Amino acid sequence: METNKSIPVYSVFSGIIYDVLESDVKLLDVGQIPLTKYPPNNCKKCYGRHNRGRNQQDYCFPPCSCLRKVVNVDIVRSLENFRD
Repeated sequence: METNKSIPVYSVFSGIIYDVLESDVKLLDVGQIPLTKYPPNNCKKCYGRHNRGRNQQDYCFPPCSCLRKVVNVDIVRSLENFRD
């Protein structure tokens, strides 16, 4: 039996990090950012929240720079090519 690995995903709309199976990554919605690993909890800018607050114009939680360092760019590029 083959086990499927899970990867962390950050939701821009809720501001939380959750795990998704690697086979289900192609089903992610817009605003879900796949990560290579969990970001550190000792960021001096966001204090471990991984965002700097809610944007009042579109009500999203923009990611902090600590979260941007662990974004899985390969999966994001493959999702862009998959959706086009």
